[in-house]
Amino acid sequence: MRKILNSIISVILCICMVVPMSGYVAAAKLGKVKNLKVKETTTSTVTLSWSKVSGAKSYRIYRYDSKKDEWVYVKKTSKTTTKVTDLSSAKSYKFRVRVYNDKNNKGSYSSSVKAVTKPKKVTSLSYSDLTTSTAKLKWGKVTRATGYRVYQYDAAAKKWNRIKETSKTSLSVSGLNAGQAYKFKVRAYYKSGDTTKYGSYSSVLTVVAKPSKVNNLAVTNVRDTSYTLKWDKVTNAEEYEIYRYEASGWKKLDTTKSTSYVVRNASNEYVSYKVRAVVANGKSNIRGAFSATVKAKANVGTPSVPSAPAVPEEDEIVVPIPGLTPDVPGNLTLIAVPGEKSIDISWDPVENANGYQVYKLNDDGSWSRIRTTSGTSIKYTVDKTGIYTFKVRAYNVVNGENVYGNFSQPSEVYYMSGDEDEANGILGDLEKTGILGYLYDPEYNCFYTAENPWQRNFGFTPVYDFCAPFTVMFYETKRIKFNYDGLEWMVQIWKGQYGWVFIGAEIGVYTRSSALPLDFYECASDENMLNMSMVVLHGKDTIITRPYDKYWWCTGFVPGILPSAIVGFVSGGIDTSVLTMNARITMKDEVMRDVFCEALEQNGFVYGKDYFYSGLEVIFTWT
Repeated sequence: MRKILNSIISVILCICMVVPMSGYVAAAKLGKVKNLKVKETTTSTVTLSWSKVSGAKSYRIYRYDSKKDEWVYVKKTSKTTTKVTDLSSAKSYKFRVRVYNDKNNKGSYSSSVKAVTKPKKVTSLSYSDLTTSTAKLKWGKVTRATGYRVYQYDAAAKKWNRIKETSKTSLSVSGLNAGQAYKFKVRAYYKSGDTTKYGSYSSVLTVVAKPSKVNNLAVTNVRDTSYTLKWDKVTNAEEYEIYRYEASGWKKLDTTKSTSYVVRNASNEYVSYKVRAVVANGKSNIRGAFSATVKAKANVGTPSVPSAPAVPEEDEIVVPIPGLTPDVPGNLTLIAVPGEKSIDISWDPVENANGYQVYKLNDDGSWSRIRTTSGTSIKYTVDKTGIYTFKVRAYNVVNGENVYGNFSQPSEVYYMSGDEDEANGILGDLEKTGILGYLYDPEYNCFYTAENPWQRNFGFTPVYDFCAPFTVMFYETKRIKFNYDGLEWMVQIWKGQYGWVFIGAEIGVYTRSSALPLDFYECASDENMLNMSMVVLHGKDTIITRPYDKYWWCTGFVPGILPSAIVGFVSGGIDTSVLTMNARITMKDEVMRDVFCEALEQNGFVYGKDYFYSGLEVIFTWT
């Protein structure tokens, strides 16, 4: 009996020992990772996610190595998402995940998931084999790319259209119009099974088709010492190059925007000429085929001053005849007078000139004569906001006929419609003097900063604006920030009271790289300066005008005190709403224009109301 009892006790003890141990093992067993997914891919990374496993302390990620035919440990994480880095572009990968509790306690592997990285960005997009209707696009090969998609911009619809898909690194495009500009971009794609991944778009490439051949080159108005070359207008041509055959071969004689050219001091022996059209593509010129060659010589025996000389075309270059041809008028000045809805145009007198002709640039690129006058100024009436461009030429009367000189360089002004009066002249006798390091502009009656003042050495930080009230400067400012060409850009604008002496406004251009500390910006380098102009109104009066030019810091200051200055000084802020800044800035390209406009809107500017753009010109009003 005793032996039986001992046996029963032993069995009970064994059961008591076994049951807790098996319970511990069951409680510590980890489940399988589920719902493994690919959240995002780039050219070199894959982001994975999965569902949380109860009791997990970490997860280990494995990647399949097809060369070794085995799974390779990649990394571990305590989270349910991770980014796998250092991968190759345009490549297919397989991943799986396993949950861990401690060294000796792990769950089952998850199901594997396929991830495909994106191909790299297409680079080196260029063109060759240009004709009047075709061009060959070329770009650099993208590693492991399955193919490439080529896109063309539809300016009318304002959208990009895919025009072709190819496995090659070049494509011939056709159907172009002579002399017309087109935009293209390309991106690579990589296909793995049912998965297709696309790379980033290349930079935009502008292609301008060659202009058409110049036709019907002819010689007219043959005189004693001159004759005129004429030809048909070439669609989209911006100018024409005239070539003359000399002893050493063909040499470019001149360039003109007109479809005729007067050859002065011409020989009475035959000389050969040919002409070709030119259009611009950025900083380079695209030239068409040469016209047929013509020969011309002066007609000896006719009067040296013809009884009815040909009137030069609007863009014709005149070879001066000493004693007969007047000089070019200098200092063509344009001043917008919104209150009178007009533009004042003036120029320096030309010695012995009998009169002047004033021309205006039309929207279609042609010129129209708007006035003939014996004076040196006119007033031109306008009725809409925009940029107006003018030029002027002098003429002499010889034997009862007009002999015309060359045109002045075109000058332009920005006019904004309104009810403003012309600014009153201030300190007109202080020509080229300066106050506190600022220069005085007698033409526009305001002070301004030179291109390289001492301030350019110190850059910009918001601390300057914070400290401004302590130096009795109270102004409003906006910082228009955007990213372009690998740099952080800031175009900052100011307007307000500068001390108890000046009312002023500023436009500053600044850049910074990621290496610069905090919010410090460098003043724009010479290559990053922008063309701009600025007109500031005090109520309805124009008080500051800064002409269109290249600036990193466009400034203007006039003596005066804002009406709210005294009250604002006591209360800690001056109301600057009485000041209105009208600004025009030319961006480097369309990408820069678009990101700048986005930044304007982030600062409260509304397209069509506070700002608009035309080409690369952005014009805005700040009240």
